[in-house]
This record gives sequence, structure tokens and C-alpha cells, in this order.
Amino acid sequence: MTRKKRARRQLWLMPLLIVGGIVLNWLIGKPCELLGLPLYLNNFGTVFVSIFGGALPAAILGLLSTAIGVFTVPNRIYFGLIGVFLAINISWLNSKGVFKSVWKTLLSIVVMGIIFGTLNSILSWVLFGFEDSGALEPLAQKIYSLGTLDKYPSLVFACIVIETADKLVTIGVVVLVYRLMPSARRERIEDALHFGDFRKMP
Repeated sequence: MTRKKRARRQLWLMPLLIVGGIVLNWLIGKPCELLGLPLYLNNFGTVFVSIFGGALPAAILGLLSTAIGVFTVPNRIYFGLIGVFLAINISWLNSKGVFKSVWKTLLSIVVMGIIFGTLNSILSWVLFGFEDSGALEPLAQKIYSLGTLDKYPSLVFACIVIETADKLVTIGVVVLVYRLMPSARRERIEDALHFGDFRKMP
């Protein structure tokens, strides 16, 4: 396929990929939110698009998902950049072959849990406080009740634990699907969907 034909095909494939990712984020994340589960699981679409499509469509997806969520939770707009950072990070790790190794995958999840957990705890503390921190509150309250940590450190610790568990499920499932997919089919999908912002994983 010529470069011109590929660019023309991707021009209409990118919006479909982004919309599909947003729908996947909502279909899995919204029930968790309504049920009050301690995990968000609202980034399945973002991770899927990051791996199969690259950072550019995934970053756009992250921004649009946040923008849509603003209609129900206005303060969610402040978490938009975190979603973009996640998309770029996942795509970059995938391009470096990190997800080919179980141990590297687990290590990257722990590191992401610490980074994103800390960032989310700062925003949650500033925007919502300790008593109104949503899914974080039950675990944060339990940690605080032990009497060893103050309110904010309890919130940070709770956020890191939840973020790590959330990323373990989300990234773990998507990477498992990626690795179990026949290589020929996977290459065809990547060839059609990947937008070349990072080198594809060999």
C-alpha cells in the first residue's frame, strides 16, 4: 500500500478508533462508578488504542473522554492531562517492547501506580478534600483510622494502591489480548491502525 493510500485510510480510521475507545472506556468504567467499586477501570479504551493505534489517537481519546465526563462531574476536566500522559506513556512503553516481558510489565505498572496515584491524590485533595474523595474515601478512611498516617498521606497511599490495582487489571487484560492474538492478525491490525508516532513493538 502506498503512503498516500495509507494516509487516506487512516484519515477515516482514526475517528472510528477514537470513538470505539471512548465507548469502551464508558462501557466498563461507568458500571464501576455506579456500583461504587474501588477500581475505576475507565481506561480500557485508552490503553487499547495506545497499544494498537499509538499515542496520538489515544491522547485525543483521553481528552475527549474527560470532556464528555465534565457534563456529569465538572471537576473532571482537571484530570484530562493525566489521561493524555497515560496514553503517551503506554504507547511509548509498548514501542520499547516493555509489554513483551511479564516482569517489565509488572514493574511498569507499579511505577505508573505510584506516579498516577500521587498525581490523582493531589488533585483529589485540592478539589474534593479528604471526606469527599469518591472511590478513594473508604480505603483512605481505613488507613487513616489506623492512626499511623495523617489525612493527606492516607489519601496518597490509598490512591497509589487503587491506581496500581486499576492499572494491573486494565493493562494486564489488554496486553494479554495483544499477546494471545495471532501475530499475523495483530500485524494487520497494527498496520491498519497504528499512526507511527512511536516505533511499533517488534
